[in-house]
Amino acid sequence: MRMKEDHMKNGQLKPGYNVQIGTEGQFITGFSLHQRAGDPGCLIPHLDLLKKYNRPTPKSWIADSGYGSEENYAHCEKENIQAYIKYNTFDKEQTKAWKEQVSRLENMTYDEDLDEWICANNKRLTFQYESKKKSGNGYESIKRTYLCTDCSNCPFQSSCDREKDTKSITVSIENQKQRKEVRERLSSEEGVKNINKEK
Repeated sequence: MRMKEDHMKNGQLKPGYNVQIGTEGQFITGFSLHQRAGDPGCLIPHLDLLKKYNRPTPKSWIADSGYGSEENYAHCEKENIQAYIKYNTFDKEQTKAWKEQVSRLENMTYDEDLDEWICANNKRLTFQYESKKKSGNGYESIKRTYLCTDCSNCPFQSSCDREKDTKSITVSIENQKQRKEVRERLSSEEGVKNINKEK
């Protein structure tokens, strides 16, 4: 695998494994070894291994933001597991600095009826094309690209998309729905309790 420590700065591969351990009440419920450097792609094979050895499927899953991917949220939903898993920008989104960044997708409004995004200058980003990507576990995500064709004289141009004449965004609509559900779940009484457990 490629390790975080790369003293030669050449991205060389080194022998190693990614170890995943599941716990409940401070007892180990299962472990798995993976030849993947990143954690997101390890969650589903880890759960599959628990199934293989007839371990019960957890009713809820608490994990750090390294596991907060569209694929993992979809899998938890399919298996009826309540996912108390932050996504990678969850904590940043709570800050004032993040909320002031007009270029962020999270600070735009989505018009579901017209399938358009509305920016801070009240301009619309319209759908252009869609692309598909398959993960190592076989999950297919769909990304949609939107473009604003009228960014001229925009007061936010310098902070929104400095080097381009037009603003474009690429987004998974499914993942945006998941993130909304996760935000609501994590801000619930049960969610706050689970976040504190994870710390």
